[in-house]
Amino acid sequence: MKMKACLLALVAFVALTIFIGCEGGWTTGGGVDSWNERYNAVNFSGVYRRAGAGYLVSDYTGVGTVTEVVGNTSGGQAGGSVPPGPAAKTEGPIAVNGTTASRTLQFVPIVKGTLNVAAGGLTLTDSDGDGNLTGSPKGFGTIDYSSGFLYMNFEGTLIANYTVTYIQQAPTTSPGVTNFANSGLLSKPPVVPGSVTLSVGTTYVLRDNGVGGLVGSGITGTIDYKTGAWTIDYGSTVVPQGTDISAAYQSYGGEGRGTTGLDIFTFTVHHEGQYLRIVDNTGAVYEGRMGSIRSSLGQDPTEGEAIGGTLIAQFNATGTSKAGYPVTMAGTFQGEVITSTEANQVLSSRKMIGTWIESGGKTGDIVGDAAPITIYSPGQPTTPATTTEGTTTEVVPAETTNI
Repeated sequence: MKMKACLLALVAFVALTIFIGCEGGWTTGGGVDSWNERYNAVNFSGVYRRAGAGYLVSDYTGVGTVTEVVGNTSGGQAGGSVPPGPAAKTEGPIAVNGTTASRTLQFVPIVKGTLNVAAGGLTLTDSDGDGNLTGSPKGFGTIDYSSGFLYMNFEGTLIANYTVTYIQQAPTTSPGVTNFANSGLLSKPPVVPGSVTLSVGTTYVLRDNGVGGLVGSGITGTIDYKTGAWTIDYGSTVVPQGTDISAAYQSYGGEGRGTTGLDIFTFTVHHEGQYLRIVDNTGAVYEGRMGSIRSSLGQDPTEGEAIGGTLIAQFNATGTSKAGYPVTMAGTFQGEVITSTEANQVLSSRKMIGTWIESGGKTGDIVGDAAPITIYSPGQPTTPATTTEGTTTEVVPAETTNI
């Protein structure tokens, strides 16, 4: 209760700070404030999702850093083992909505000619064992037998689930050493992308590259952030049998849901002027406003200054969730300003980071990413724009923002 009270007080303070910060940058008349075009110097509109397909609003009481032994080189996950002979594997069903799909299969290497994909009414197989998939009645694709990377083209939009079956190649062993692919599960998914380190004894270390790959010296692997499933492919590297495999990573905690009643996976953000409208995947709407916007170089885009580096914009929003809880959100939007080869400015690495507080319900962390967006185009008109606020009219320089 004390923690919740402290968080509510903190969010209220942030919201007040944002309000005061916004007021300081607006011209008002008759006690009324309205849309300010200067805030369109940046654009945080877009769809925000958790990397790795996890909960966008996750459990505030997440377990944080986890360190555990997850297996050894004589077997797979602790408590299990890699079968001594070829093993049939099944992955799925996995949802697909589009013309293509890709996935890194967990259990490698794969026996050539054994892969089969059932996707709706389509079937894709590698019957020739050359890494190419042939579809029936249509479709094609490829499979990398060593890494497990699977690519599929359905030759048309497919809305269905697909299931992959294949046979994992038996490990090759010799006395005292091992040379095969290990696999297993982390105990506390979902996992924070970029936070995973797998250590094979004290000699070999694989680090998470943030997009599902594990990279080490002479060995590679994969990590599924949502399920915690991991693989290691030793390639030509030989390591002693019975060597422990340990993992260190950041977990979003247990179940991962930071909301009451319904899961939230996406926020669609509409950013216009200093105002925000946020719609979650359940259809609930939250209204709010942007506060101060600053760059890591000390620039203020709302004052017409050139921008570069990392942008950080405060925000707060309120609304009612589909579960019926009054919700307050407060935090920051962030992005990296990049100048492309066409001299446009692009806001990349866009993130939404904040706190979700339900009155009488849960408290959660908001962590989401959105695609890059162009925020400057040299061909934009340069005529002045007018902002009318209450009974006072303020003329501001035209924005060169492509919203």
